[in-house]
Amino acid sequence: MATGSEYTEEQLNFFRVCFITTNELTDGLRTIFKQEWDNRYTTTLGEWKDEPQNGQELKNSESPRNQARNQELLATMINGNRAEWDCTMLFYAILYSDCIGRGLNAVVRSNLDDLRKFRNEVFAHAPQGQISQPKFQSAIAKVQGAFQALGLSTVKIQEIRNQANFPTSHLKKVLKEVDRLKQQVKVLEGQLHSETTPFCILPPKPSHDIAARTDEVAKVTQALKQLKETNESRLSYLYMSGNPGSGKSQLAGLVAEQIFKQSTDTFVMTLNAANLDRLLDSYVSFARHLKCPEYAVTNTLNDKDLKTEEKIAYIKSLAGTKVELYASWLLLVDNVVSIPEMHVHFPDTGNSHWNKGQLLITSQDTTSIPPDNSFIKQMSVSKGMALSDATSLLATISGIADDETAKKVAHALDYQPLALASAASFVKQLCNSKPSSNLGWRDFLEKLDEGQLKNTETFLSNTNASYPYSMTTTIALAVEKSMSSDKVLKHAFNVISVFAPQPLNLDIVTNYIQKAEENSDKNTEGEFNDKDVIGLRIRKSSLLLLEEDNGEIYVRIHQVVRDVIHRLIKQHWESQRFEVVHVSILSLNQFMVDRKTDDYTANGFSTKDDYQGTLSRL
Repeated sequence: MATGSEYTEEQLNFFRVCFITTNELTDGLRTIFKQEWDNRYTTTLGEWKDEPQNGQELKNSESPRNQARNQELLATMINGNRAEWDCTMLFYAILYSDCIGRGLNAVVRSNLDDLRKFRNEVFAHAPQGQISQPKFQSAIAKVQGAFQALGLSTVKIQEIRNQANFPTSHLKKVLKEVDRLKQQVKVLEGQLHSETTPFCILPPKPSHDIAARTDEVAKVTQALKQLKETNESRLSYLYMSGNPGSGKSQLAGLVAEQIFKQSTDTFVMTLNAANLDRLLDSYVSFARHLKCPEYAVTNTLNDKDLKTEEKIAYIKSLAGTKVELYASWLLLVDNVVSIPEMHVHFPDTGNSHWNKGQLLITSQDTTSIPPDNSFIKQMSVSKGMALSDATSLLATISGIADDETAKKVAHALDYQPLALASAASFVKQLCNSKPSSNLGWRDFLEKLDEGQLKNTETFLSNTNASYPYSMTTTIALAVEKSMSSDKVLKHAFNVISVFAPQPLNLDIVTNYIQKAEENSDKNTEGEFNDKDVIGLRIRKSSLLLLEEDNGEIYVRIHQVVRDVIHRLIKQHWESQRFEVVHVSILSLNQFMVDRKTDDYTANGFSTKDDYQGTLSRL
């Protein structure tokens, strides 16, 4: 603007705000800082005298994290001369430093925060060099109120408030200061409006090779594609369920990686939802990959007054402002132990920031997965890998190319990825320990027949950082939890343990559950009256497999699950085990009576002798 130009009242208002911010506000902050320092440290570190020793003492009082995060600010502040400190340095020293900010009086903090907002909102972020009269009067009134509350003089502010104009030379100086401060605020507040950067964060890789699972990846990818096409402007969910060790996380990772490679202007992010602390860590990493303002993320993370749930909510909201800048995205919410507990922390379908993306959620909490609809779909991987993938994984990890025997091993382990990886790792180490011996898969099958599966798993679990528990251990935890919290599943496991490995007709299982509750002293009236309801609860368990044959539904379990249940059942008192067997026989006979048939194949028995042999073993 050339010298001699006529300035509008709105422009003069902006000039007044500039002068107040760069002069009166900084002088007032320097006074408050010295007051707060002297009140705390006069008798220990000494009065603040604007000397290098003061600056060094301030720096030494800061935590290593604060020193590293505010290195640029402290490079000037260490000289100790407050006259060299700008607003950013002063607000940091009073509000956010360890030496003063942590113990700041609530009244002082509140008024200083009002001044900080004035500096950022009215001054540094002004879209134009002019401010309307009502907004100017309101802003200056707040500044005066804050100064009065802090015990600072308001004479100069009142004088500037009424000043008609500023000399051109001073205007140039102020505008230069405006540009400098705007750049500084931009650095501190991050890049909320910068260009998007694609990134791909996948679940941790195991310590061994993994199968490509090409067909399954294609199936899941297609399901996500269909959900996306149906919900172009709405968040959609794909739940991937399965028992522990079924490879949910690694399959989801393979899907996510493929989607990222096929897309542009997108991101893939993994959130570990095993518990709230891990979920918070994941959201913090997510916000940083999105280039959210670091000071906002760090301040939230370090705020001791906020609960973990509140920190997650705030950082999720912060991330949402950047997520909407991407054309599409996939959030892999991994290892959800309890869907009801975690669902509130998922992106909300009602928030427009998250409309362009999808959630791929892995969980064994099948009882809490919502039913399929237009924007929700569930896929189960409990049945394990395809035979070709299973034998390929065994060969790759073990180094043994024995396809026919490997097929038997894969079948014996129900095609479960973790169990297969453990078996292959064990056989590989066994062969390496005796290179001259003719050891291989047959030796493993012998150990499996001898009930030594648990012992063979330790060789992988001891070195697998991404999944440090064996499949037997994780299954045992899941079974114990189910049996202690769900009476339907407890009864189901009891009857299945009696007939295993024979698949059971679902009607036999529901018969047993009803009869077991009839004999129970703690029977809950009405809870077990409806066989259909019982059947639905059984279908929801990730530890049980349901198959249909000729219109009949059968329940079976993996060998690892069967072994675990047998071990747990053996811990029962003899009388309890006798009762399980007794009710099992009654349930089986009731099933035959209900069907009015002597067709023993109706439950999977090959002959009448097979049926009677099962009863004799009971």
